Amino acid sequence: MKKKYLIKPFLVLIVLCLCLLGWACSDTSNNDEQDHELVYENINDPEDYDVSIYLGNFSDPIRMSSLAEEYGKDTGLKIEAVTTVQGASGNRALWRILNSSVPPAAFIIDTDTNINRIISAGFLAEDMDQETAEVLPGIPLRFKYNAYACDRRLFDELILGADAGVFLPALEKASYEEWEKFIIKLSDYIRTGTVSNFTVNGKKYSFNRKKGVLTEQLNGVFAAEGGELDFLGKDLLDRLLATTDSATWEKALGKPRFSAYAEAIDLITGNLAGLYACGVRGDDFVDPSVVNRNYALRTFTEGHAVFLDISEDDADIIQDTNAELAANLALLPVKMPFAKYGLDSEVGATDVNRCISISTETTICINAGLSEEKKKEIRDFIEWFVTVENYGENHVMHEAAAYYDEGNYLPYKNGNESYESWTENFLGQISEPDRMPEWLSFKDWSSEYIDEIAGTLHECAHATE
Repeated sequence: MKKKYLIKPFLVLIVLCLCLLGWACSDTSNNDEQDHELVYENINDPEDYDVSIYLGNFSDPIRMSSLAEEYGKDTGLKIEAVTTVQGASGNRALWRILNSSVPPAAFIIDTDTNINRIISAGFLAEDMDQETAEVLPGIPLRFKYNAYACDRRLFDELILGADAGVFLPALEKASYEEWEKFIIKLSDYIRTGTVSNFTVNGKKYSFNRKKGVLTEQLNGVFAAEGGELDFLGKDLLDRLLATTDSATWEKALGKPRFSAYAEAIDLITGNLAGLYACGVRGDDFVDPSVVNRNYALRTFTEGHAVFLDISEDDADIIQDTNAELAANLALLPVKMPFAKYGLDSEVGATDVNRCISISTETTICINAGLSEEKKKEIRDFIEWFVTVENYGENHVMHEAAAYYDEGNYLPYKNGNESYESWTENFLGQISEPDRMPEWLSFKDWSSEYIDEIAGTLHECAHATE
């Protein structure tokens, strides 16, 4: 009998705990609902605007509001640009806002960390590319890219019987073998005046015998720096693994890939331009106090080099310092001898040497819960905004956008923690004095020397700390 009565207090205690737990959950839910409403910094009554856009971590909300107002004057569309209360974290605030009673028509997100979660949660309206029928995960706000830049005006006077509009699209599609022969003959033409025939994308071309004003200023083919391994190291590594899928890149670190890497470096650094005379591999080239990024930029912008590996930051500098050159820049892929070493593509691109590297770090997404009419209204504004804010007078960004729109791009592997950790370790090893600095100090690279370099690179790729 005692056991029977002892059970009752325990039952009462359990019931009380369950009640308290239910009250706590209810309170949390209510708090969340309040958070949904309070998370906005400033927002007008929904009756006072047509659509809203959540700015997330966008760097200039005042400019967004100004452009939204400007767009509204021309179209009659009232757009509310909203931010979050101070101290609300971007990701947490985004989810509260999307689940609030006043969700935005569009929202700006960090592509790498949020896009897959947004898609799986059903918040992202599927936007269809009318030409390719590809489902697009939002509209890129700004591209990060890496490619070769060149001056269209130079190619108008460089190639016999073909202007830049004809020749550069052919060069974009050239195989690595065609590219290599073109570079060697171009270097010879610049330094000795020797006119040669060459084939690009299956068609024969030749240089003009009489050099033009821009051609006369050239003293080499590539503007590059050897003491800093941003391009010859990190950017070329990304290209080196461009044929691999993000999940399989670690299995692709065989010696043939590093033979391709060594050959590409040899072609670039064996045909250098300089600020005051043709560039050469040597002690100065690997000394960052002599040849650095600023030196390479000046070599290109002052007209001494045909090609510069360019990033969006470089393009911004050129835009600010030489607007006329910036308006005439074209982009070309950074090519590597993949086919020679049997490095077939796993990423779906028919020829990675026709693609430039692009990532879209920030994306503007359209809310799936909108009516078709509202989706079109906000999409029209976003496309206008991206054109004005992102591209504007920046011609190079238009060039990158063209590659993106045509599907001729490869995503960076940035954001992959194992890849970034490996890259850091690999670059640290090849930066040792008896490795890349020594190789780039040596002027003449034989095939045996290239094979030796490839072997060391392969060893570094598999070394562990």
